[in-house]
Amino acid sequence: MKKIWLGLLMGVGVAMIAGCTKSSTTNNDPTSGNSSEAMVWSLQPGINNTSNDYITSLASSGSVFVAVGYSNLGESGQIFSSPDGITWTSRVADTIANLWNVIWGKNQFVAVGDSGKILTSPDGATWTVRSSGTTASLYTAICGANKYIAYGLDNMVATSSDGISWTVSTSNLAIFGGYNNGIAWGNNKFVRAGYDSIYTSPDGLKWTSSYQANIYTTNAFAPVIWADSQFVIAGSAIVTSPDGITWTIRGIWKSSYIGSAYSIAWGNGKFVIGQDYNNYTSVNGSTWNMEEGFPGTREIGYMLAYGGGKFVVVNGIGMVMTSPW
Repeated sequence: MKKIWLGLLMGVGVAMIAGCTKSSTTNNDPTSGNSSEAMVWSLQPGINNTSNDYITSLASSGSVFVAVGYSNLGESGQIFSSPDGITWTSRVADTIANLWNVIWGKNQFVAVGDSGKILTSPDGATWTVRSSGTTASLYTAICGANKYIAYGLDNMVATSSDGISWTVSTSNLAIFGGYNNGIAWGNNKFVRAGYDSIYTSPDGLKWTSSYQANIYTTNAFAPVIWADSQFVIAGSAIVTSPDGITWTIRGIWKSSYIGSAYSIAWGNGKFVIGQDYNNYTSVNGSTWNMEEGFPGTREIGYMLAYGGGKFVVVNGIGMVMTSPW
């Protein structure tokens, strides 16, 4: 059974709502700070999954949180929903396939997984299996340009305008190694991070290298978000762009453990990046604070989302922390 580090898109849920309905100065130290208040995180009871379940993705509609994953005991999709990030309810996934990604857009949740499985839900509680037209595993999904796109291996993609009827086609840029690559929609384009470049696309299918990056600016698994009129990528460093073409390095990680971020979210005027023991926060995308926001638990910052006046972070084994904002 494979375990894949996921959660890179989750927390983009707030931005995705806009992405499906409508189309500074440089600071090289992301810990230099700003006047924003520090996050206050509280450990919650967590998602009531067994030790055999693994959470892979988190999304928010603004009023409901949804986490998906799989069981280590065999091919079995897992879905949990919560109105507040505190109390979680297991939902019937109606699929034996592992689920790798869930997003919110166009007034519904969309979850994707192995064997081409796609499920949709208007409320996070009741789920319907949709025919994707493929048996290939689907690892990443995005809602933008008034459509859904699900990405699988070998350049395979499935697209849909309503989440019900799907069409299989191909992309000129494959996802990397079966990981949930970060993709965002904003300013009339899709943006994604690569090993050595940042790519843009008008349709999510045909991609063009827009910025030659390096190890200090991005990587293939970096989370990407469009919020507050800018793209933010949290790879081996934080980089921002108003248009997906011109990028500014905002800083290199300053942490006891150097590595890429796991997820990024935006809500109520604040960005939050989850990275190992720490979280990084910013009210403008330019200056960043490093905070020890996930005390005692390394890598809890797998998945972030915002809704109902709070940020929620969930890790792979279902530990949950929340912070009001």
